[in-house]
Amino acid sequence: MEMTSTNSHMLKMMSYLKKLEKLKAPIFADIVEDTILGWLPTSYKDFNMHLHMHEKAPILDEIQQSLKQVEVNMNKEKSERSEEH
Repeated sequence: MEMTSTNSHMLKMMSYLKKLEKLKAPIFADIVEDTILGWLPTSYKDFNMHLHMHEKAPILDEIQQSLKQVEVNMNKEKSERSEEH
């Protein structure tokens, strides 16, 4: 099932993280990244693979910006395909 917006997904996940921080729960960067990326639809599998291939773990803002760009590109490709038919 595709979500309406990766931005809304990121905002929701970041709000959950803030709640955990307020509760003084231990938060580990790799678990946060895997959790956020794990809830993306399968159409983002190439994006996930690309992130995991890099040595440096991206920060949440970088992930959010990258997801926005991927979403724009995917919508553009979908629109171009529908215009062809």
